[in-house]
Amino acid sequence: MITLYRFAPAWDVPDISPFCVKVETFLRLTKTEFVAKLGDPRKAPKGKLPYVDHDGTVIADSSAIVAHFNARLGDPLDQGLDTRDRAIAEAFRGMIEESLYFALLYERWSDPAGWRLLGPVFEGILGQAGVPSLLRGFVAERVRKKMIGILDAQGTGRHTKAEIDALAKKQVDAIADWLGGSTWFLGEAPRSIDATVYAFVQSILGAHLDSAIQAHTRGHQNLVAYVERIQAGYFVT
Repeated sequence: MITLYRFAPAWDVPDISPFCVKVETFLRLTKTEFVAKLGDPRKAPKGKLPYVDHDGTVIADSSAIVAHFNARLGDPLDQGLDTRDRAIAEAFRGMIEESLYFALLYERWSDPAGWRLLGPVFEGILGQAGVPSLLRGFVAERVRKKMIGILDAQGTGRHTKAEIDALAKKQVDAIADWLGGSTWFLGEAPRSIDATVYAFVQSILGAHLDSAIQAHTRGHQNLVAYVERIQAGYFVT
């Protein structure tokens, strides 16, 4: 039995966290059966979501989860990849998860325009988690303050919005340029990196933010088609 503890769907994304979407996508690409449950970060092993419980073994962090199932399943997606493709996949994963992610975090949690739209959605998720209605606004603001602190410590929060948008757009361009006309990110077969690429691009396109990053991403028809293919093939039942 595999249980994926995550946040919850929001807007037009499977989960408000792209890291939760990444794990779910990997499980779907590998045709691994699982059940998804609303998680509580306070009870998570590393204080964050996602994490999985696999027959009593608890694994936290999306990359550790993917590594765990690759070891158990015999690396079904990445068998046959040469060292060059593995290096490319790791470089893009790092760019997306360690840089682009913080641009998305900024536009949702720090930017006042984004927070006006995310705030009510997050309060709804808190309600699903059992937080009393009178406390949801207070808890949401506390989490927002924590996120802004993380952005400042990491460095993204010290840039202007224009600087953050410009960097994110360049990274989206790099993703689109590498994908080109291929069906999958590294060719014609799904690989582990597709779980990350899909999760983050879909999180950009599916958010109801009408942001500069979203508009720029929509301008890449190959990224839009890529997301639509994976959604239709693996998320629509």
